[in-house]
This record gives sequence, C-alpha cells and structure tokens, in this order.
Amino acid sequence: MNYFVFAVCGGAEYIEQLNFSLKFLKYFSDFPIIVATDSSRNEIPIEHDNIIDIETPDELSNHRAHLFIETNLPNFLKIDEKDVCCYLDSDVIAVSKNINEVFSHFQSPVTFARDHCKIDVFSSKIMNCGCMDEFNKRRDLFFEIVDMLPHVKTSSKEVLAEADRLKNLFSDFRNKPIRNLPNVLKYLNLRYFSKNEIFNFCDFKFNRKDHCWYEKHGNIINFDFRFYNNKIYKAHGVKFKQGKWIDKNNRIIQPELHHCKHLRVYLNKTYKINIPQNFRHWNGGVFLFSKHSKNFMDYWHKITIEESFKENIKYYDDQATLVVSAFKFDALKNKSLPIKYNFIADYNSKNTKWSAELGYTYNNFESIFEPAFIHVYHHWGDQEWDIWQSVIQLGKKICVLK
Repeated sequence: MNYFVFAVCGGAEYIEQLNFSLKFLKYFSDFPIIVATDSSRNEIPIEHDNIIDIETPDELSNHRAHLFIETNLPNFLKIDEKDVCCYLDSDVIAVSKNINEVFSHFQSPVTFARDHCKIDVFSSKIMNCGCMDEFNKRRDLFFEIVDMLPHVKTSSKEVLAEADRLKNLFSDFRNKPIRNLPNVLKYLNLRYFSKNEIFNFCDFKFNRKDHCWYEKHGNIINFDFRFYNNKIYKAHGVKFKQGKWIDKNNRIIQPELHHCKHLRVYLNKTYKINIPQNFRHWNGGVFLFSKHSKNFMDYWHKITIEESFKENIKYYDDQATLVVSAFKFDALKNKSLPIKYNFIADYNSKNTKWSAELGYTYNNFESIFEPAFIHVYHHWGDQEWDIWQSVIQLGKKICVLK
C-alpha cells in the first residue's frame, strides 16, 4: 500500500495550511492520507479522520516538535515491508492526478527532489552568520544611493534622442576642441564664470541648483555625475569606480543573490564532509520513504534535534542535516524526484509563472510545465501572485473551494 503523510502540529497558521492542502489532496489521491501530529499542541482542529497522535517531549518548541515527528516517521507509522510513503509539508498542494505516480520513483533509503537553489544561497538563509543581514544592508544602501541620483526619463524616444544629442555635443567638443573653440569658450564662461542659476546652451538648460541638464520640455536628460558621486561619498562613504559602487572597505554595493560558504564550512568541520560549492541539496518538502528508511531517518532525526539546540544552524531547519545524512549514507547516487513532484514556487523568481492560457513554467515560458504538487513555501494566500491565483482557480473548478 502507498500512503501520503503530513506531519503538522502547533500554530493555527500551519494547521490552516494543512486543512487547505488536505482538500486538494483528498480530491486527487488514490491512496490513504495520514496526518501525524501532537494534538495537545494544536491551536485549532485538524480536519481529517486518519490521524496518528504522537506525544512529543515537553521541552521541545512547536517547531522542534514538528521536526521530531517528521524525521522519525518510520518509527511512528505502522507500515509493511512493501509500503511506500510520500511525506508532504503542509504548504505542498496537489494539483493533478499525477501525484499518484510519485511512488514509482522510490529508491531506498529515501528519495527527495532537489531544492531550487544551490547550497551557498541556502547557507545565507539558514546559518546564524549574519551574511543575510549584510547582503540586505548593501542592497538597501544601493537603493538609497539610486534615490539620491536625479531621475532621467527613459520611457520617451524623443527625450532619449535629446540625451544622445547632448552627449554627442560634448563628445565632439572633446574630440575636436579647435573646430568647436567658440562654443567651448561660451560653455566654459556660462558654466564656471556666470552667476546665473540657470543658463541656456545649444537648446539645453543647465540648473546649477540641482546640477542637471534639461531638454525643452523640462525633462532631465543628464546630470553632473562627479557632483553626485562626491555627494554620495560624503553621505555614505561610497564612490562609483570602474562601473560599480564601492564602499570604503572595497566592497561592491549592489543588489545581488545572497550567498555564503558558512554552511559548507560548518558541515565540513563538524561532520567531515566535503560539499562542492555548486552542490544543489535536497528539499524537505516532499520525499518518499519506507520501512527500509529507518537507519537513514534515525540518523537524520538524531542530528536534526541535536543541531536544533545549537546556535549555528537556525533551529527550525532540517535540510542542512539532510545534507549530512545524504552524504553519510551515499544516497545522492540515486535519482532525485522529478521537479513536477515538488514544484517550488518562488515568488521572487521571474522565471516561475502561471497563465490561464499557457499554464505553468519555470523558465519564463520557454517551455510549459505540468506540476503534480506545487510547493508554496512563501507568500501563501497572496491574491496578487499568479501562482496563488492558479491554485484558487483550480480549487473552485474541482469544487474543493467556494
């Protein structure tokens, strides 16, 4: 027999997610659905009739209690030698009958799908190293800097043409100063000797107050970058050099994908495993296990609970310890679950989209994709997000939502 299994306990928001996801799973599933929980911790009832109630240690927080149950499922479920179970996070939503084919992909000891990011990106999210905060500070500083610069209108072809004309004018002055000597002298006099706040030059206006050039309709087409560069340096200690904003510590200030090596370093030091920089680890949202997974999951359970009480890895995470377990048991040689069984919907990814006409894509509609499960790990319930709109539309179509 095959089983779908949830493990949820504690806060109302997680049980509400579970109750929502259960409606979809019940509609599409051909197999029994089990919910493992510690009902004494639950703030609201679970809307299901096949529940295994597990007493978790009192000293555990609700997050740790969830990890305690999830990583120990083979010891809590009464399953036979040939049974295969598919674990689901509460934020994983079934969207087609293809979910029932997931069990055919099981390879002992366990079968997971790959995460949507590489390990160094994951590291900055879950390590208590401060890297995420540092990336966010530099990102916020970058936008502060951008806000200090005058806004040059780029949406009008006419304005852009005037900007190019001004640029070419001064380029011609630099390249052919003798031929342009009368205009060069006129400009130097207006710019550096005249006391007029605004002066006209070759159909353009320059305002000394904001150090900006304007075309005839009053749109900014250029500005004195050296002036603003110095202004920004005085305010933030950042200067524009060789095409990049650089701070006093020679760090680049710009929005970028957060990443660090601290997780790889920590796991190497603690568990003696060497993880490649570009390694794409497993995601814990959907995985297959059986009675034969006991040794693997016993180890995963042990180090997950141990690490949850340390201060290196954020206590609610079990994927870092999953990396360790996968290396220890040499399980990475097995094929991972296809992406359709754990389609991780990243709100921040421009490539992950849905449209009513085309369907789903993870590559900005270079190809169309039919997921079996959608993993809505953030922005749950965001009515403005096309992925969530797809879930609601499906729910109404199959009559599990009003």
